[in-house]
Amino acid sequence: PPPPPHPILMIRRPPTTTLFPYTTLFRSSARRGAFEQAHEGTLFLDEVAELPLDLQTRLLRILETWQVRRLGGESDRRVDIRLVCATHQDLRSRVREGRFREDLFYRIHRLVLDVAPLRSRREDVVPLAAHFLRQAESSLGPRTLTDAATERLRSYPWPGNVRELRNVIELAAVDGDGATLDVSAIDRALRRAGQGTGTGPSPDTL
Repeated sequence: PPPPPHPILMIRRPPTTTLFPYTTLFRSSARRGAFEQAHEGTLFLDEVAELPLDLQTRLLRILETWQVRRLGGESDRRVDIRLVCATHQDLRSRVREGRFREDLFYRIHRLVLDVAPLRSRREDVVPLAAHFLRQAESSLGPRTLTDAATERLRSYPWPGNVRELRNVIELAAVDGDGATLDVSAIDRALRRAGQGTGTGPSPDTL
């Protein structure tokens, strides 16, 4: 039989969450932690800048030894992973402020990719919107955008970047009338998305 695919594990932690989701990041008495699950694969840590200082220390230890120990365990287990970290914060500033460990910063600061905000690459908006619509097809059926709706997506500044775009497309797909999403469906979704974050689009935008 063909070899099993290398795992890709994504860990997301919005800034408002508690520390609990990260207890399974390192070790768990009930199941394998994230590093073990991603063994011989890729572990993606989103918003790594939001990791509390005590857990930054634990992460650093793993990156220095590439070993983990489960809660209650008596021996370390070696892990072999590719670690990818993402953040929208300025990590250097957080190091200067004492909110991010300098040694951990240099440990993860190897190959750096700066991704421009969505407002700076408007040519990506429509292909991304089409991708999110395809993802929604299995549960909602096919959806298409009118030319006016497409233009609205292109002209909006997207302060929340790709996540905001995904949210707006999903809201429009759920609330839209029929298989065609017009500009009014996009406007309603933008207003609803803004209400959820407290930073809705300005009247001038719409």
